Amino acid sequence: MRTYMLTLFKAVKYYFKCAIHPRRIIISSDKKVSHINISVATQLFAICLISLGVLWSLYATGRFIAVHSTLEAQSNTLRLATVKKVDNLFPSMAPVQPEMSKLGIMNPQDTSQAKLALLEQQVSDLKNENEAIVERVKIKADGRIDDLESIVRQTGLNPDAMEKTAEKSKKESDEDAEGGPYIPTKMPRVSEETSDMFASLDRLEALRQVISNLPLGIPIKHFEEHSSFGNRIDPFNGDMAFHSGLDLAGPIKSPIYSTADGTVINAERDGSYGNMVDVDHGFGVVTRYGHLSEISVHKGDKVKKGSIIGIQGSTGRSTGPHLHYEVRYNGEPINPQKFLRTGRLLELGNVSQD
Repeated sequence: MRTYMLTLFKAVKYYFKCAIHPRRIIISSDKKVSHINISVATQLFAICLISLGVLWSLYATGRFIAVHSTLEAQSNTLRLATVKKVDNLFPSMAPVQPEMSKLGIMNPQDTSQAKLALLEQQVSDLKNENEAIVERVKIKADGRIDDLESIVRQTGLNPDAMEKTAEKSKKESDEDAEGGPYIPTKMPRVSEETSDMFASLDRLEALRQVISNLPLGIPIKHFEEHSSFGNRIDPFNGDMAFHSGLDLAGPIKSPIYSTADGTVINAERDGSYGNMVDVDHGFGVVTRYGHLSEISVHKGDKVKKGSIIGIQGSTGRSTGPHLHYEVRYNGEPINPQKFLRTGRLLELGNVSQD
Protein backbone atom coordinates (compact mmCIF):
# COMPACT_ATOMS: atom_id res chain seq x y z
CA MET A 1 0.00 0.00 0.00
CA ARG A 2 2.81 2.33 0.90
CA THR A 3 4.56 1.61 -2.39
CA TYR A 4 1.33 2.31 -4.27
CA MET A 5 0.84 5.67 -2.55
CA LEU A 6 4.45 6.65 -3.20
CA THR A 7 4.08 5.79 -6.89
CA LEU A 8 0.83 7.80 -7.07
CA PHE A 9 2.46 10.79 -5.40
CA LYS A 10 5.38 10.72 -7.87
CA ALA A 11 2.95 10.50 -10.79
CA VAL A 12 0.94 13.47 -9.52
CA LYS A 13 4.12 15.48 -8.92
CA TYR A 14 5.35 14.66 -12.43
CA TYR A 15 2.10 15.70 -14.15
CA PHE A 16 1.88 18.82 -11.96
CA LYS A 17 5.37 19.90 -13.10
CA CYS A 18 4.38 19.19 -16.67
CA ALA A 19 1.18 21.22 -16.42
CA ILE A 20 2.37 24.07 -14.20
CA HIS A 21 5.82 25.44 -14.70
CA PRO A 22 7.31 28.88 -15.38
CA ARG A 23 6.10 30.12 -18.73
CA ARG A 24 7.13 32.92 -21.04
CA ILE A 25 4.86 34.65 -23.54
CA ILE A 26 6.64 36.28 -26.47
CA ILE A 27 4.90 39.16 -28.23
CA SER A 28 6.57 40.42 -31.39
CA SER A 29 5.76 43.41 -33.53
CA ASP A 30 7.46 45.09 -36.48
CA LYS A 31 10.02 46.91 -34.35
CA LYS A 32 9.94 45.27 -30.92
CA VAL A 33 9.84 41.87 -29.21
CA SER A 34 8.31 41.73 -25.70
CA HIS A 35 8.60 38.91 -23.14
CA ILE A 36 6.02 38.30 -20.41
CA ASN A 37 7.07 35.86 -17.68
CA ILE A 38 4.30 33.97 -15.83
CA SER A 39 5.45 32.36 -12.59
CA VAL A 40 4.06 29.22 -10.98
CA ALA A 41 2.50 31.30 -8.17
CA THR A 42 0.62 33.45 -10.70
CA GLN A 43 -0.73 30.36 -12.46
CA LEU A 44 -1.86 28.82 -9.15
CA PHE A 45 -3.60 32.10 -8.20
CA ALA A 46 -5.45 32.16 -11.55
CA ILE A 47 -6.50 28.52 -11.10
CA CYS A 48 -7.87 29.33 -7.62
CA LEU A 49 -9.88 32.29 -8.96
CA ILE A 50 -11.35 30.18 -11.77
CA SER A 51 -12.23 27.40 -9.30
CA LEU A 52 -13.94 29.87 -6.95
CA GLY A 53 -15.93 31.30 -9.88
CA VAL A 54 -17.09 27.84 -10.92
CA LEU A 55 -18.08 26.92 -7.35
CA TRP A 56 -19.98 30.23 -6.89
CA SER A 57 -21.84 29.68 -10.18
CA LEU A 58 -22.89 26.20 -9.06
CA TYR A 59 -24.04 27.54 -5.67
CA ALA A 60 -26.01 30.45 -7.21
CA THR A 61 -27.68 28.12 -9.71
CA GLY A 62 -28.72 25.72 -6.96
CA ARG A 63 -29.97 28.58 -4.81
CA PHE A 64 -32.05 29.99 -7.68
CA ILE A 65 -33.63 26.60 -8.36
CA ALA A 66 -34.48 26.17 -4.65
CA VAL A 67 -36.04 29.67 -4.34
CA HIS A 68 -37.98 29.21 -7.58
CA SER A 69 -39.39 25.93 -6.30
CA THR A 70 -40.39 27.54 -3.00
CA LEU A 71 -42.14 30.46 -4.72
CA GLU A 72 -43.99 28.12 -7.05
CA ALA A 73 -45.20 26.07 -4.06
CA GLN A 74 -46.36 29.25 -2.27
CA SER A 75 -48.15 30.39 -5.43
CA ASN A 76 -50.00 27.09 -5.68
CA THR A 77 -50.97 27.31 -1.99
CA LEU A 78 -52.25 30.89 -2.46
CA ARG A 79 -54.22 29.86 -5.54
CA LEU A 80 -55.91 27.03 -3.64
CA ALA A 81 -56.70 29.34 -0.71
CA THR A 82 -58.23 31.92 -3.08
CA VAL A 83 -60.45 29.29 -4.71
CA LYS A 84 -61.55 28.11 -1.27
CA LYS A 85 -62.33 31.69 -0.17
CA VAL A 86 -64.46 32.27 -3.27
CA ASP A 87 -66.36 29.06 -2.55
CA ASN A 88 -66.99 30.28 1.00
CA LEU A 89 -68.04 33.73 -0.22
CA PHE A 90 -70.57 32.32 -2.71
CA PRO A 91 -71.85 29.11 -1.09
CA SER A 92 -74.97 29.10 -3.25
CA MET A 93 -72.81 28.66 -6.34
CA ALA A 94 -71.27 25.37 -5.13
CA PRO A 95 -74.27 22.97 -5.23
CA VAL A 96 -75.33 22.74 -8.85
CA GLN A 97 -77.72 20.26 -10.37
CA PRO A 98 -75.85 17.40 -12.07
CA GLU A 99 -77.59 17.91 -15.40
CA MET A 100 -76.76 21.65 -15.52
CA SER A 101 -73.22 21.00 -14.25
CA LYS A 102 -72.57 18.71 -17.20
CA LEU A 103 -73.65 21.49 -19.55
CA GLY A 104 -71.62 24.12 -17.69
CA ILE A 105 -74.75 26.10 -16.76
CA MET A 106 -75.46 27.45 -13.26
CA ASN A 107 -78.81 28.05 -11.64
CA PRO A 108 -79.89 31.63 -12.58
CA GLN A 109 -81.28 32.21 -9.07
CA ASP A 110 -77.98 31.20 -7.50
CA THR A 111 -76.11 33.51 -9.89
CA SER A 112 -78.31 36.47 -8.93
CA GLN A 113 -77.77 35.79 -5.24
CA ALA A 114 -74.03 35.62 -5.78
CA LYS A 115 -74.02 38.94 -7.65
CA LEU A 116 -76.13 40.54 -4.91
CA ALA A 117 -73.76 39.25 -2.23
CA LEU A 118 -70.78 40.58 -4.18
CA LEU A 119 -72.37 44.03 -4.55
CA GLU A 120 -73.22 44.13 -0.84
CA GLN A 121 -69.64 43.22 0.00
CA GLN A 122 -68.32 45.93 -2.32
CA VAL A 123 -70.61 48.53 -0.74
CA SER A 124 -69.48 47.47 2.74
CA ASP A 125 -65.81 47.63 1.73
CA LEU A 126 -66.32 51.09 0.19
CA LYS A 127 -68.04 52.33 3.34
CA ASN A 128 -65.23 51.02 5.55
CA GLU A 129 -62.61 52.58 3.31
CA ASN A 130 -64.44 55.92 3.35
CA GLU A 131 -64.66 55.86 7.15
CA ALA A 132 -60.93 55.10 7.38
CA ILE A 133 -60.12 58.04 5.08
CA VAL A 134 -62.34 60.38 7.10
CA GLU A 135 -60.64 59.26 10.32
CA ARG A 136 -57.14 59.76 8.89
CA VAL A 137 -58.00 63.25 7.60
CA LYS A 138 -59.47 64.25 10.96
CA ILE A 139 -56.43 62.96 12.89
CA LYS A 140 -54.11 64.84 10.53
CA ALA A 141 -56.17 68.04 10.77
CA ASP A 142 -56.35 67.85 14.58
CA GLY A 143 -52.58 67.45 14.74
CA ARG A 144 -52.02 70.55 12.59
CA ILE A 145 -54.59 72.44 14.72
CA ASP A 146 -52.56 71.66 17.86
CA ASP A 147 -49.38 72.92 16.15
CA LEU A 148 -50.99 76.17 15.00
CA GLU A 149 -52.65 76.79 18.35
CA SER A 150 -49.23 76.38 19.96
CA ILE A 151 -47.87 79.12 17.67
CA VAL A 152 -50.70 81.47 18.67
CA ARG A 153 -50.14 80.77 22.38
CA GLN A 154 -46.45 81.63 22.06
CA THR A 155 -47.43 85.14 20.99
CA GLY A 156 -49.50 85.56 24.15
CA LEU A 157 -52.87 85.45 22.37
CA ASN A 158 -55.76 83.08 23.09
CA PRO A 159 -56.19 80.70 20.11
CA ASP A 160 -59.85 80.00 20.94
CA ALA A 161 -60.68 83.71 20.91
CA MET A 162 -58.76 84.21 17.66
CA GLU A 163 -60.60 81.28 16.03
CA LYS A 164 -63.98 82.75 17.02
CA THR A 165 -62.96 86.11 15.62
CA ALA A 166 -61.87 84.47 12.36
CA GLU A 167 -65.14 82.51 12.05
CA LYS A 168 -67.18 85.64 12.79
CA SER A 169 -65.19 87.59 10.19
CA LYS A 170 -65.79 84.85 7.61
CA LYS A 171 -69.54 84.81 8.24
CA GLU A 172 -69.71 88.60 7.88
CA SER A 173 -67.69 88.67 4.64
CA ASP A 174 -69.36 88.80 1.23
CA GLU A 175 -67.31 85.79 0.08
CA ASP A 176 -69.26 83.55 2.45
CA ALA A 177 -72.71 84.68 1.28
CA GLU A 178 -74.98 81.77 0.32
CA GLY A 179 -78.64 81.17 -0.43
CA GLY A 180 -81.23 79.81 -2.87
CA PRO A 181 -84.35 77.61 -2.79
CA TYR A 182 -84.35 74.36 -0.84
CA ILE A 183 -84.49 71.38 -3.21
CA PRO A 184 -84.13 68.07 -1.30
CA THR A 185 -82.18 65.22 -2.82
CA LYS A 186 -82.03 61.48 -2.17
CA MET A 187 -78.37 61.68 -1.10
CA PRO A 188 -77.78 60.21 2.39
CA ARG A 189 -77.20 62.52 5.31
CA VAL A 190 -73.59 63.25 6.23
CA SER A 191 -72.38 61.02 9.06
CA GLU A 192 -71.31 62.41 12.43
CA GLU A 193 -67.69 61.41 11.74
CA THR A 194 -67.73 63.28 8.41
CA SER A 195 -69.26 66.35 10.09
CA ASP A 196 -66.47 66.27 12.70
CA MET A 197 -63.88 66.05 9.93
CA PHE A 198 -65.30 69.11 8.15
CA ALA A 199 -65.42 70.99 11.47
CA SER A 200 -61.73 70.22 12.05
CA LEU A 201 -60.87 71.36 8.52
CA ASP A 202 -62.79 74.63 9.10
CA ARG A 203 -60.86 75.21 12.35
CA LEU A 204 -57.60 74.46 10.57
CA GLU A 205 -58.37 76.96 7.81
CA ALA A 206 -59.35 79.62 10.36
CA LEU A 207 -56.10 79.15 12.30
CA ARG A 208 -54.02 79.29 9.14
CA GLN A 209 -55.71 82.57 8.25
CA VAL A 210 -55.06 83.95 11.73
CA ILE A 211 -51.36 83.00 11.72
CA SER A 212 -50.84 84.34 8.20
CA ASN A 213 -52.02 87.73 9.53
CA LEU A 214 -50.08 87.71 12.80
CA PRO A 215 -47.17 90.21 12.92
CA LEU A 216 -44.34 87.66 13.10
CA GLY A 217 -41.87 89.54 10.90
CA ILE A 218 -38.96 91.84 11.86
CA PRO A 219 -39.76 95.60 11.75
CA ILE A 220 -36.12 96.72 11.45
CA LYS A 221 -32.96 94.84 10.46
CA HIS A 222 -29.72 94.68 12.47
CA PHE A 223 -31.25 96.31 15.52
CA GLU A 224 -30.36 96.60 19.20
CA GLU A 225 -33.09 96.55 21.84
CA HIS A 226 -32.76 99.68 24.00
CA SER A 227 -35.94 99.38 26.05
CA SER A 228 -38.32 96.48 26.60
CA PHE A 229 -42.06 96.17 27.14
CA GLY A 230 -43.44 96.93 30.62
CA ASN A 231 -42.53 99.14 33.53
CA ARG A 232 -39.31 101.17 33.24
CA ILE A 233 -37.69 104.39 34.44
CA ASP A 234 -38.82 107.22 32.18
CA PRO A 235 -35.80 108.61 30.24
CA PHE A 236 -37.04 112.24 30.60
CA ASN A 237 -38.15 112.66 34.24
CA GLY A 238 -36.70 109.54 35.95
CA ASP A 239 -40.06 108.33 37.29
CA MET A 240 -41.47 104.81 36.87
CA ALA A 241 -43.71 104.54 33.82
CA PHE A 242 -45.28 101.90 31.60
CA HIS A 243 -43.60 101.35 28.21
CA SER A 244 -46.17 100.04 25.74
CA GLY A 245 -43.72 98.68 23.16
CA LEU A 246 -40.11 97.94 22.28
CA ASP A 247 -37.42 100.50 21.42
CA LEU A 248 -35.34 99.03 18.58
CA ALA A 249 -32.36 101.00 17.26
CA GLY A 250 -30.74 100.20 13.91
CA PRO A 251 -28.23 101.98 11.66
CA ILE A 252 -29.06 105.57 10.64
CA LYS A 253 -31.80 105.85 8.01
CA SER A 254 -32.76 102.19 8.47
CA PRO A 255 -36.00 101.29 6.61
CA ILE A 256 -38.97 100.17 8.70
CA TYR A 257 -40.93 97.13 7.50
CA SER A 258 -44.49 95.96 8.06
CA THR A 259 -44.37 92.76 10.10
CA ALA A 260 -47.45 91.22 8.39
CA ASP A 261 -50.02 91.84 5.66
CA GLY A 262 -52.54 94.48 6.55
CA THR A 263 -54.17 97.86 5.92
CA VAL A 264 -52.71 101.23 6.97
CA ILE A 265 -55.25 102.87 9.29
CA ASN A 266 -53.08 105.76 10.46
CA ALA A 267 -50.09 107.53 8.88
CA GLU A 268 -49.47 110.94 10.41
CA ARG A 269 -47.74 112.82 13.22
CA ASP A 270 -49.24 111.99 16.61
CA GLY A 271 -47.91 113.71 19.74
CA SER A 272 -45.37 111.68 21.71
CA TYR A 273 -45.09 109.07 18.94
CA GLY A 274 -43.97 111.68 16.39
CA ASN A 275 -44.41 110.40 12.84
CA MET A 276 -46.46 107.25 13.37
CA VAL A 277 -47.94 104.45 11.24
CA ASP A 278 -50.63 102.01 12.40
CA VAL A 279 -51.30 98.82 10.38
CA ASP A 280 -54.45 96.76 10.96
CA HIS A 281 -53.82 93.02 10.43
CA GLY A 282 -57.35 91.89 11.18
CA PHE A 283 -58.70 89.79 14.07
CA GLY A 284 -58.19 92.77 16.41
CA VAL A 285 -54.38 92.90 15.90
CA VAL A 286 -52.71 96.25 15.07
CA THR A 287 -49.01 97.14 14.89
CA ARG A 288 -47.70 100.65 15.58
CA TYR A 289 -44.42 102.19 14.36
CA GLY A 290 -43.36 105.45 16.06
CA HIS A 291 -40.64 108.16 15.95
CA LEU A 292 -40.24 107.79 12.15
CA SER A 293 -38.25 110.41 10.27
CA GLU A 294 -40.26 109.69 7.10
CA ILE A 295 -43.59 108.00 6.38
CA SER A 296 -43.72 106.00 3.13
CA VAL A 297 -47.41 104.98 3.12
CA HIS A 298 -50.82 106.60 3.29
CA LYS A 299 -53.98 105.82 5.19
CA GLY A 300 -55.94 103.09 3.39
CA ASP A 301 -52.91 101.52 1.67
CA LYS A 302 -52.72 97.72 1.54
CA VAL A 303 -49.26 96.54 2.64
CA LYS A 304 -47.57 93.15 2.52
CA LYS A 305 -45.27 91.58 5.08
CA GLY A 306 -41.85 93.15 4.49
CA SER A 307 -43.18 96.29 2.77
CA ILE A 308 -41.31 99.50 3.67
CA ILE A 309 -43.64 101.83 5.57
CA GLY A 310 -41.13 104.47 6.73
CA ILE A 311 -37.61 105.40 7.84
CA GLN A 312 -36.20 105.22 11.38
CA GLY A 313 -36.00 108.58 13.10
CA SER A 314 -36.28 110.50 16.38
CA THR A 315 -39.50 112.50 16.06
CA GLY A 316 -41.85 113.00 18.99
CA ARG A 317 -40.86 112.18 22.57
CA SER A 318 -37.52 110.53 21.79
CA THR A 319 -33.94 110.81 23.02
CA GLY A 320 -32.33 109.51 19.79
CA PRO A 321 -32.95 107.67 16.52
CA HIS A 322 -34.83 104.40 17.07
CA LEU A 323 -38.11 102.66 16.31
CA HIS A 324 -40.87 102.46 18.88
CA TYR A 325 -42.69 99.22 17.93
CA GLU A 326 -46.01 98.16 19.42
CA VAL A 327 -48.46 95.29 18.98
CA ARG A 328 -52.03 95.97 20.08
CA TYR A 329 -54.89 93.49 20.48
CA ASN A 330 -58.40 94.92 20.71
CA GLY A 331 -56.88 98.31 21.49
CA GLU A 332 -54.62 97.13 24.34
CA PRO A 333 -50.81 96.89 24.00
CA ILE A 334 -49.27 93.42 24.40
CA ASN A 335 -45.64 92.33 24.52
CA PRO A 336 -44.14 92.50 20.99
CA GLN A 337 -41.14 90.42 22.11
CA LYS A 338 -43.26 87.25 22.02
CA PHE A 339 -44.16 87.89 18.38
CA LEU A 340 -40.52 88.50 17.42
CA ARG A 341 -39.42 85.33 19.24
CA THR A 342 -42.13 83.22 17.57
CA GLY A 343 -41.19 84.67 14.18
CA ARG A 344 -37.55 83.68 14.70
CA LEU A 345 -38.60 80.12 15.61
CA LEU A 346 -40.65 79.89 12.41
CA GLU A 347 -37.69 81.09 10.34
CA LEU A 348 -35.41 78.54 11.98
CA GLY A 349 -37.92 75.78 11.28
CA ASN A 350 -38.44 74.90 14.95
CA VAL A 351 -42.17 75.52 14.55
CA SER A 352 -44.19 74.46 11.51
CA GLN A 353 -46.62 77.02 10.11
CA ASP A 354 -48.12 75.00 7.18
